[in-house]
Formats: sequence, structure tokens, C-alpha cells
Amino acid sequence: MGLSKERLRITEEKYRIGFESKLSYQLARVEFNTDSSYYMQQVQTLESARIQLNRVLALDPDTVLLIEDTIGIEYGLLYEDMLHQTLNNNAELLIARQKQTLSELDRKLILSKLYPVLRLSGGYNFTKSEAQAGILLENRQSGWNYGATLSYPILDRLEVHRQNKNAKLDIENARLELAYLEQDVLSNLSEIYLAYQQTLRLVDLEKQNLSVARDNLDIAMERFRLGNLSGIEMREIGRNYLDAEDRLLNAQYQAKLAEISLKQISGRIQEYL
Repeated sequence: MGLSKERLRITEEKYRIGFESKLSYQLARVEFNTDSSYYMQQVQTLESARIQLNRVLALDPDTVLLIEDTIGIEYGLLYEDMLHQTLNNNAELLIARQKQTLSELDRKLILSKLYPVLRLSGGYNFTKSEAQAGILLENRQSGWNYGATLSYPILDRLEVHRQNKNAKLDIENARLELAYLEQDVLSNLSEIYLAYQQTLRLVDLEKQNLSVARDNLDIAMERFRLGNLSGIEMREIGRNYLDAEDRLLNAQYQAKLAEISLKQISGRIQEYL
């Protein structure tokens, strides 16, 4: 909007002093109105996104959220660190390992049914009785009692062996599932980290392009003020600058997505909370 407004102002001044044709002024006015229309559409899109975000956060639709207008990217994430953290903290891998551990414990519980069972028991008895008359007025009895029972499973051994075979299959399935999941997670990690590196390079490249486009715009604006550059050429250079800005923002956005994906797969997503 700033570029279109400045171009319209300069063209209008030139038209008033007779240095620019009415056609050029009308073209500048049309392009300014076009940019204004596009700007209002973007404002409406932003407002709709704000209302939708409030709905997701269970906030009042009129709540105004303070959102940062810059994209901060964390540089220096190392693949070795991401790999170590992923193997130790990835949620899917942790669940798969717990499933394998539970399968192994279930098998141990089943095998325990084949072992002899020794049960020990013990107690102490004390009784006292009294009579109002007779030869025996009071009687007391006390003493310890204890015992032991040894049992050995015979009839259930076939059923236990069947359960043991099923438990072995569960353990093997859990092991294979974990191995497959590890391969899948590590493949995703490699792809995400590659995208992270490439988008960081792209961000640096687009920053250089934007700097060059900014210099070109400053030069073109000065030439346009002096009348050495046509309105069409000025418009084209302005579009090149806006395109460079847009490409940089898109590269930063993609780099941030890759960074978030790395934090998510490595179990560090809570750092954003």
C-alpha cells in the first residue's frame, strides 16, 4: 500500500503541473484502488482467522490477541542431538517400547504358573472359660499352630504352554512393530532435518534478494520522481520488491514449520508452551 500511495502522490503532482498525462494518472489511481481492494481482503482474512483462533481456544469471539508479526527461527539444531532425543523421547517409540515390555511381563506371569507353589500358614489360639459353680471354675487354653502346603500344577500345564506360545508371538510382534516404527520415525527425522537445512539456506538467499530489491526500489523511486522512469516500469519494480518480501516470508514460514516438526518428533514440543 505504501508504494502505491507514494506512486499515486507523485503521479498526481506531475499531472497537476502538466508533466504527466491524464492516462498515467488514471492508471496510477486504478492500481492504487486495486491494491487497496486487495489490502481490505487481507484484513478480512486476518479477522476471520482471529475469530477462528478464538473459537479453538474457547475464547470470546471479540477477544483481541497480540500476535507477533515476525517469525523467529531457531538456528543451530544439530542432527546428532535430534537423533538422540528422538530415540529417547519420541512419544510413538516410548509407547511401542512399553507395549513390548508389557508383553514380556505377561509371558513371565504365564510361566510362573508352571512353578511349584508353597503356602505357609500360622496362628496363635487362646481360649478362656469361667464357671459360677462346680469343681472347674476357670479353664484356659493357648498354643501356636502352623502348617505348610506345597502344590504343583499338573492338569493346567497344556493350557499354560498354549498361553506361553501366544505370549511369545505377542513379544515378537511387539519387537517387529518397534523395529518398523523406529525405521519409520528415523526416516521422517532425516526428511524433516533435510527440509530444515534447505529452508534455512533459502531464508538466507531470500534475505539477500530482498536487500537487492530494496536498493532497486530506492533507485527506481528516485528516478520516478525525476521523471526518468515510467509509471509502468516503476510498478514492475515495486512488484518485484513485494514478490521478494513474499518469498522471504514464505521461506521463513517453511523453516519454522520444519523447526516445529523437529521439536515434535524429538519430544521437545513442550518448549513452545
